[in-house]
Amino acid sequence: MAASGIASPVPMVKARVTGVDVGVSAHVSRMGYVSASPFHAPATVRELFVIWLDERQLAVIDDSEGVPVPMGNYDRAWLPAPNVRIELENGARLPGAYVYVHRHGVLHNGADAPRRHPGERALLTELLVESARLRELFGDTPEQFCARARANPRLCARGTQLFVEEERVTTSGLEGYVRR
Repeated sequence: MAASGIASPVPMVKARVTGVDVGVSAHVSRMGYVSASPFHAPATVRELFVIWLDERQLAVIDDSEGVPVPMGNYDRAWLPAPNVRIELENGARLPGAYVYVHRHGVLHNGADAPRRHPGERALLTELLVESARLRELFGDTPEQFCARARANPRLCARGTQLFVEEERVTTSGLEGYVRR
């Protein structure tokens, strides 16, 4: 926000969310990590944060996520109630919320269900243990992974392609909510 000349605060409110869980994008970011990405999980109840953006803030976030540019990694999707239930701490329920759905899909848990994101260090450790080819590209530790990914956008693209080649990718179940 600061780089875009926006100094206004971004309010965040804790919410109890039913129908969405936090998975793993099937994409190695040029910033050196594998990001969290939402997926459809009808029976899951999670504590998540809802952020309240004004139009300028939303435009900055959309731009950073590649929305609506066709070459970006995310699409913004509206998840309406009752498909997703969002209850604030004061008991109020929201009519829905926007989320960013990853265009590459999400990683699965070995059984075609989306894999839950355990936190970045744990995730990178797990991914590196599971794939010799990923270790060849990014090293043996989360620190090596991050350093190599940040230094090389081509390597990130190769890592993203490797997820597909190793058949680790599934859909998030939220693609139907994207309006193009």
